[in-house]
Amino acid sequence: MAQKIKWLFNSFFSDSIAFTGVDSVYLSYSTFNREKINGKYFDKYVDPLIYRDQSNGLKTLAMEFNQRGIKRKPKHLPKHQLGFILILKGLIYAKSRRFVNVSIELSADASKIARMYGVEQKVLEKTIFMSYFFYKYFQRKFKGTGVKKAYATAMTTSMSAGYFMAANSLGIETYEVQHGNVNPYNLNYTHISGALLEPTPSIFPKNFMFFSHWSIDNYKRYSPKGGLINYSFFGDLQGEYIGRILPSDLSGKFEKALSGFKKFVLVGLGRDDLENHICDQILKSSNDVLYSIRVHPGMTSNYIDFIQDSPNLTALLKSDRSNIDFEFAHSMPVEILLEKCDELWCGSSTLIISAFDLGKPVKCWDAFAIEYYGTNRLESFEKN
Repeated sequence: MAQKIKWLFNSFFSDSIAFTGVDSVYLSYSTFNREKINGKYFDKYVDPLIYRDQSNGLKTLAMEFNQRGIKRKPKHLPKHQLGFILILKGLIYAKSRRFVNVSIELSADASKIARMYGVEQKVLEKTIFMSYFFYKYFQRKFKGTGVKKAYATAMTTSMSAGYFMAANSLGIETYEVQHGNVNPYNLNYTHISGALLEPTPSIFPKNFMFFSHWSIDNYKRYSPKGGLINYSFFGDLQGEYIGRILPSDLSGKFEKALSGFKKFVLVGLGRDDLENHICDQILKSSNDVLYSIRVHPGMTSNYIDFIQDSPNLTALLKSDRSNIDFEFAHSMPVEILLEKCDELWCGSSTLIISAFDLGKPVKCWDAFAIEYYGTNRLESFEKN
């Protein structure tokens, strides 16, 4: 017990992460370690970029926040863990600001956001205070270290917002790495939330790295004034990195399994269950079509748990049909599954935009996704 108390005390008042002598710093979140190859997790958003920098002789420092308490290990690329102690410090700071009656006069844009999303001012104030805490925290970390580039995912978390503010205040080149769909209905990506933090250093990163060409074109259509100005594509780096860590025997087994079927359909769930009529279609389908059914990796670290909670997925798993696959769907990287499939069936998922890049036909059962992408780009399922 005494050792635990000592650890807690030291963790609260000290921090061992040092940026000195580092060329590039990366901030990501444990929930993005969604894929596993050869028994190890990898973050397909930042790991390819880290590997690129290390291959070019640059010194990198990678940090990962254990978001929602999710810890996934072992990892292909180890990272410094940012745990609850850091968040606790931010919460105490935010609470102390309110205690001394520090008030915030919300801008017109911020008030509009509050009304639009039904967010109370107290919640917005906590977000602002937390972002300011991380701004000061990372500014101390960056200052005088010689760091040249700062990368992060999920820009409008309080932590990433403060991280970008700190790097921007010191003239460090900042990059956001796309990790999800980029659309005008998503507060995270319209970047209007930057209005919450004015007149502090800009919350906006100077560069946006996309894994989808389609997303680049789409974002340019509604990029707000003061938003991102430099665009780049890192999908090729993803493919190269995955190819390096993918065991050849696993790839060979997958190719052999595909050879026994005339057609390969990838079925990708969003953050929802498989609908009844689609389950029925698969169970009644021809045996020469392989259906590889993939649970959304953000839902659970163990896809079997999600299947057991789903009557439809359980029915497919227990059907013992040779053309229904769960194993390769969760052991092969989704980029390879998409490359090899003849068609994608899915709900609301970033698999859609990746399929667009590859020119794959898409059938979708999610009403919002169908409305957003349009029936000229994808086909909706007809319920029987």
